[in-house]
Amino acid sequence: MKNLGIKIALSVMFSVLALGAFAQRCIDTDYSTQTIYENSQVIYSPQAEAWALDGVTENRVVLTKKVSVGSGNYSEFYGADDEIAFSFGTGVEFLYNDKLIAQDVYSLKFYSIFFNPLMQKFDKRNVTNIGLQKVFPDAKIVKVSEFKNDIMRIKKPLFKPVKILLVNDTPEYFYKYRFQGDNFEAYNLAGFLNIKKMGTIKFTHPNEDFKTLTIKIRPY
Repeated sequence: MKNLGIKIALSVMFSVLALGAFAQRCIDTDYSTQTIYENSQVIYSPQAEAWALDGVTENRVVLTKKVSVGSGNYSEFYGADDEIAFSFGTGVEFLYNDKLIAQDVYSLKFYSIFFNPLMQKFDKRNVTNIGLQKVFPDAKIVKVSEFKNDIMRIKKPLFKPVKILLVNDTPEYFYKYRFQGDNFEAYNLAGFLNIKKMGTIKFTHPNEDFKTLTIKIRPY
């Protein structure tokens, strides 16, 4: 019985460690953002051309986020009539001030969602690196086009972490890609890493025929 108890305790301990290894840090805890989760509601004010999680405004539009049942797990936003208002193939959405920002987690591109009065429908526009830097002021924006021979070298202070946000400015697509390494902590935003130690990080696909992006972290 004693040995059984030890085995159970070890099993629980390793389970907790495994969960911790795959846990993601939420951007909302470190930045002025509000993530929109499945079944959450978001409100759009046509008069103010602004987004919010609550508040009463004239002619406000209340949308509920659902996640598609397909393999892509794309976000879909539905109105009060249960009709789909928009879906742009994104998988992560969050509010920053009065803006609704969405990320395509497979192309690593960011969009700002707005209502187009001429077309009478919701539309999207690209968020520039300058805009992303305002949202994440302490992060280094790393563009895919900046990799040379699929390698990027980043300097890190000896006793301080460095944050990077990988943004795709090419036609490339990164479906099923994952970051590999033991020197970083991931956020719930694809491509956003908090790097704690020197070393190598690989952004790789399960199929070895696909190319791998390598990030090498070195000291100042």
